[in-house]
Amino acid sequence: MTDSGRGHTGMRKPIGWLFFTLAALVAAVALAAIVLFLLVDPNRYRPALERVVMEATGFDLTIDGDIGWTFRPLFGIHLNDVRLANPAARQELASFSGISLSLAPSRLLRGELVMDEIIARDLHVNWHVNAEGTSNWVTGGPQATPAPPEQADDGLPVSVDIRRLDINNTSLSFRDVQQGIDARLENLNISSRNTNLDNRPFPLEVTTRILDYAGDRDLRVRLRTQAQVDFDAGDIILNELRFNLSPMVLEGRVALQDFRDAAQWESELESNTFNLFYLLETLTGYDAGPGIELDDNRFQLATRFNGDARGATVSSLEISLDDMGASLDGDILYPTENRPLTLAYRLQAGELELDPWLPPPTQEEPDDAAGAEAATGEEETAPLPFALLQDVNVRGQHNIEALQVNGLRLTDIEAALVVDNGELDLQWQPAEFYSGELAARVRIDSNATPPRIDTRLTAENINATGLAERFTLLSPFTGRLDLDGEHSLAGHTVDELLDSITGLSHANMTEGSADITMIKRVFDAISVLSPDGNMTRDWPDRVQFRELQGQWLLNDGLASDQEITLTMDNLDISGSGGIELDEQRFDYRFGFTVLGDPAPRMIRIDPDYQDIAWPVRCDADFDARPLQYCSPDLQRVREVLTQIARDEIERRARDAVSDEVEELQERARGLLDRLRR
Repeated sequence: MTDSGRGHTGMRKPIGWLFFTLAALVAAVALAAIVLFLLVDPNRYRPALERVVMEATGFDLTIDGDIGWTFRPLFGIHLNDVRLANPAARQELASFSGISLSLAPSRLLRGELVMDEIIARDLHVNWHVNAEGTSNWVTGGPQATPAPPEQADDGLPVSVDIRRLDINNTSLSFRDVQQGIDARLENLNISSRNTNLDNRPFPLEVTTRILDYAGDRDLRVRLRTQAQVDFDAGDIILNELRFNLSPMVLEGRVALQDFRDAAQWESELESNTFNLFYLLETLTGYDAGPGIELDDNRFQLATRFNGDARGATVSSLEISLDDMGASLDGDILYPTENRPLTLAYRLQAGELELDPWLPPPTQEEPDDAAGAEAATGEEETAPLPFALLQDVNVRGQHNIEALQVNGLRLTDIEAALVVDNGELDLQWQPAEFYSGELAARVRIDSNATPPRIDTRLTAENINATGLAERFTLLSPFTGRLDLDGEHSLAGHTVDELLDSITGLSHANMTEGSADITMIKRVFDAISVLSPDGNMTRDWPDRVQFRELQGQWLLNDGLASDQEITLTMDNLDISGSGGIELDEQRFDYRFGFTVLGDPAPRMIRIDPDYQDIAWPVRCDADFDARPLQYCSPDLQRVREVLTQIARDEIERRARDAVSDEVEELQERARGLLDRLRR
């Protein structure tokens, strides 16, 4: 054998010994592990785990199932059938079908239980708040001061240093009797890596499905963030936050400081541009109805706010919808024993055109008319939430460049809202309205029995022609309108308010014109019964007037006892009646009078027919054509004409008798004169 062959043989022996040594070492470790798993029963950790939970939270942890070793998806122990209970509440707080706890093998060999990963499956949590506002998760605190690991009663040191948290297929039932909330979170998944409570950032992701049984909603949400938790200081910071509730995505930052003692928080959030109607439909089931383009709106918001246990401050809230924008800032003070919830805010906005977001008026009857009537009846008889005014104080200021609602446009709006001690006061300063000014004031007193509403509306120099496009009542008129009205209502429901409305409105127009076609038709119908023929042969369809004055008096409701007076130069219309809102119609009895001297002569009529209140009935549906509103009461017209004829006969008889008497008197005087001669 050569020297080289002997050299190779010499090298193989050390390598062989090395492999043999390594194999023996691996076998020894494997044997030690097998012996460990065979001889060490993981159920011995049951008391230690239950003790740690009790000392840290005050909750009872019960492991009803077996505790076994697990190798997938992590090395450690697996707990079966785990339950969590509150000694102060009878309802079970949470239950797990199984939890896997990752353990550090080197520490385990030394008899120490060090958990660094937690994987939970099929967790169910019950959260219940009773009528007194007490949660089943509230305890008297931990039941004992945590003992140092080396002094634990069971002799097993236990520590938690979580690097990973993975919770899948979790459900949470939440019921708040006091707030009327009944919801359930399903498929709640929580995932994180390098999880810690030592103020080191770690990624966190949460996804869930929210079922709101009270509101009949089904929501899916997702949260991703870089979390930073300092448990000792009580700080939680969520950076790079991304919250998704389709179609809305919120991004930004949320920070909570000192949550264990004097909690303070702050947030900066900004949304994507999304479809507002789709979000409302997701959150509330809102149905925009026909005539609204759901695909054509762009909504976005950005906000900054902060707060503590006493209240919150909204530094800014910027909202944009298509080409419209508004901003709000304000403060909120939470209620105390001596103070209700208190709000102070300021709203500023540019051009707000709300018509595209309002459903168009429709004359179609609902498919289920009876159901619609029943629903309307329920709304009208349901008590209004006047009691809310007792629970809040408000100071609000509104500045809006322009507002258009239902075709009505106002500019340069300044309005102040005050709610104090159960009373609401809304003052709308004069705003530009159809080339004039409009102002309003509303006062609500919830302390009165029953609650009372007082309103005042004033308008000056309004262009009636432009306003007539939205109010058909003004369609016959042109000119400048002044209006002043004060009304009061009292009641707990809409029906009661409408049945109690009382007040007086005055209207005045000068140097205008009016379309009197409907009035001509009324007098044309009267002329058919008149022996003198057509009363209106010289009347134009439109007349110029010097002054128009109107008055509308309401006495305890809309249904009856309304008094209306309209005087336009030498035309006077006066009467009474009411409105039937349920039937969508009105019914009034008027007297149409053409005045004689000294009234300005706008229209001409035979002197025999002047200063006579011709009986007219205005009885029609709201959607009827104006020319169909009124018609003469022909039976009463005949009576009036008969009375006119009778009065004329009596007048002529009186004149004839007077003439005969004068002739006899003249003859008698002549006879006496002859006798004297």
